[in-house]
Amino acid sequence: MNKENYEKMITVNRIMSRMRHDMVNMLNGITGFSEVISLKSEGKDNIPDHCSRIVSTCEDMAGLLENFSKFNGADRRNTTELDLHEIISSTATLLSFSLGEDILIETQLKAENPLINGEASEIRGLFLQLGKNSGEAMAGMDKTGAVRYITSNILLDEEYCRENPFELIPGEFIQIRITDTGRGALPTAVDQFFDPYYTTTGNRNRGLGLTRIFYQIISLNGEIHIESEEGQGTVVTINLPVVR
Repeated sequence: MNKENYEKMITVNRIMSRMRHDMVNMLNGITGFSEVISLKSEGKDNIPDHCSRIVSTCEDMAGLLENFSKFNGADRRNTTELDLHEIISSTATLLSFSLGEDILIETQLKAENPLINGEASEIRGLFLQLGKNSGEAMAGMDKTGAVRYITSNILLDEEYCRENPFELIPGEFIQIRITDTGRGALPTAVDQFFDPYYTTTGNRNRGLGLTRIFYQIISLNGEIHIESEEGQGTVVTINLPVVR
């Protein structure tokens, strides 16, 4: 990802975070006024029932906004020390059942230090989403496909971190490469992979999948890059700081 795209995503994140705060305040106001109307309208037609539906809808919307606060990394209170190899292994097992026999799931877990700080279900969901994306890229192909999770430890020096659009702290990282033998994509499509609601799967909208992953990686103080070539498959590279 280049600096321009990174800055665009960060700007979108800041705007959405501010909008979330304002929307929660407005929903609280709607809920409060609806409850007042309901109390003053007891016994009058179906007004209390309608007010109850308004309150219920506002509560649902508030729940979605609360999930967004977790989605963009606003809540990092439940992080613990995790063995990334264990998470990748369990993810590979899940994918082997969900993607079917025509797609091989392989792991090459070579990192000597696989420990990171994070939230287990979030990290597992992240790698599961990327694996499913790879599976979709290979759906309907004549040949047997493969998804590979490859890890190694790398050192990122000050110069690399200074010139990188992601805000990284120099030191040891675990690098995770997720590769597939799918259809790949044109360069113009790769530049849009992290855009909300962008999809290369026809009418099957993938929603905020890769956008969510982008912000999750940032909240973990890491970086993510995607390389893809039409007819050659896709490689997703993630670098996360290890527990030192």
